Amino acid sequence: MTDSNRPPLGLPDTSDIDGVNAAEIAVARLASERTISSREAVELTRMLDHRRRVLTTLDHARRLQAIEDDNRERIARTGGHS
Repeated sequence: MTDSNRPPLGLPDTSDIDGVNAAEIAVARLASERTISSREAVELTRMLDHRRRVLTTLDHARRLQAIEDDNRERIARTGGHS
């Protein structure tokens, strides 16, 4: 079956870590059912790993920004004294 004739795989939305985890489970299932080849599963898993890294980096940046904002507010309130 050519790529253009292949039905969609129906992977979950990967806009958050839970979705990436669900997609990885779905890829393993698709490979075990032989809906996709082992090579395709590896390629999809690699893409999902990159997606996971992006989401983790964004989460770390968000958390760091929140800490920095809290520190600035604390300094402003206390005049720089703890």
